Amino acid sequence: MVFIGLDDTDALESRGTGYLARQIAAALATDYPVLGVTRHQLLRDPRVPCTRNNSSAAIALGTNGRLSPAALLEQVRALMSAVCRMPCGSIAVFPPSRIRPQVDSV
Repeated sequence: MVFIGLDDTDALESRGTGYLARQIAAALATDYPVLGVTRHQLLRDPRVPCTRNNSSAAIALGTNGRLSPAALLEQVRALMSAVCRMPCGSIAVFPPSRIRPQVDSV
């Protein structure tokens, strides 16, 4: 399993992080089994600039025994740019070797 963390930084021109994550997951489904897309609520505070609800998202993918984190990162980066149609957001790819046992067992 691999996790992809996303945040589009709520650019005004964007439809939001959840939309972005679902679109990327749908595109990745042709190459990997999508195990889920989850929304994560971040701090809601007037000192934190955001346009809606200040959330991030994670996509969980099965790896089918094959995975190049660098290639996946480039694929997600290209998909993110295509969906946003502008430079936006942040991406993090966590391959299984980077997940601590405490997190994996939750």
